[in-house]
Amino acid sequence: MPRVSLTEFVDYLLKTSGPRLTQVRRIKHKDNYSPAQDFYKMLRDGIVRHHSQGELDKTKLDVLVENAHAPKKLNYSRVVSGYKKFLGRKDIAWTGTLREDWTYNSLKVVVNPELGMEIDGKHHQIKMYFKDEDLTKSKVAVILQLMKSALDDGAEAGTVFGVLDIRSSKLYTHSSKEKDLTALLEGEADGFISIWNKV
Repeated sequence: MPRVSLTEFVDYLLKTSGPRLTQVRRIKHKDNYSPAQDFYKMLRDGIVRHHSQGELDKTKLDVLVENAHAPKKLNYSRVVSGYKKFLGRKDIAWTGTLREDWTYNSLKVVVNPELGMEIDGKHHQIKMYFKDEDLTKSKVAVILQLMKSALDDGAEAGTVFGVLDIRSSKLYTHSSKEKDLTALLEGEADGFISIWNKV
């Protein structure tokens, strides 16, 4: 049974036919996850640790840039700056993250937002987006649908599911007006499984 990350599945969904085959082959035959090759791991873990330990002084996030090796410093600096701008004067308390698989037929997609927090009195589950490339509306819609589908049952009533474009400090949230993309996700999952079984 294929078990893939949310990012891998979303990247697959947004590719056209030829690159899709390549994407599934890459996912299926990839090496095991290595923290050393995860460019943003130290930063992601540092932000989570900052909040989970109850730290309220956002200037203390600067240590994540100071501790970064030279190749990462510039990117880390931009991300931390964007994140601090997002925090602004919000009243924030750590509540913990949810983690669940979105499952369809034999496919499991790991849905694991990095931030679980109360922001100005509302529960949030937030996936952080670190990449340089633009975060498109279609990508946001798919991520939010996967999050809502996988996490809604285990979440506090009224929980806000969001994707934070950390560089631009913009939080995209799921609203009741969003189209339900379940049928699309299930159709695409069938395609993914079919390719997986042949590569």
